[in-house]
Amino acid sequence: MNSQSLSVLSTIPVAGNLVDIAVNGDILVGVTANSGYCIYSISNPESPVQLAEIASTSHELLSAFIDGAKLYIGFRNSGNGNYDIDVIDISNPTSPQSMGILNASPLTQPIASLHVVDRSLIAFAGSQGAVLINRDSGGVDSIDTLDFALAGKTVNNTVYVADSFGGLQIIRLDATAGNPQMRSIMTVSQQLNSMSTTRWLPLIRRPRIHPVLRFRLF
Repeated sequence: MNSQSLSVLSTIPVAGNLVDIAVNGDILVGVTANSGYCIYSISNPESPVQLAEIASTSHELLSAFIDGAKLYIGFRNSGNGNYDIDVIDISNPTSPQSMGILNASPLTQPIASLHVVDRSLIAFAGSQGAVLINRDSGGVDSIDTLDFALAGKTVNNTVYVADSFGGLQIIRLDATAGNPQMRSIMTVSQQLNSMSTTRWLPLIRRPRIHPVLRFRLF
């Protein structure tokens, strides 16, 4: 890709430490650690429109994911120190409504990233690994990955986990039993055999700090 073909369409100043964004169609949600979250319409990326701003309580917000009309936000509960997931109805994005905390066993590690597959929500929770949560029953299954599960993506019933210095881990979900099963692992050491570690290791753990939201045209 020719970098000269990129251009900044717009910039949204954000108050606080922007830790994650979630996008679904024309809706974008920006989550800050201690200042709450904002919902924007990006139907025209050259002129994003803020639809709602929800101030944070004393909880520390960590991550977000949108699935249809529901927004999921991972946060640290300041009351008991657990890590929970708030479920928010954004069918009317100008007036989001909290539906309460997801009925599941609390997580013990920070929720670095969230993703949805079928009726399950997957939380990538650091040293706790990849945690599969049934959104209907609240049942929880987890796989302890090698290092710190920081983010992931799903394709059909396969979950690809960015596991910090543990490398890329691939988890196959058993659709019948609903239990995740580890099928294969690719380690960072294998990745680095033909690379300069001094060149690539600094890229493995980059801080997720975004002072502004920017829209680029590809």
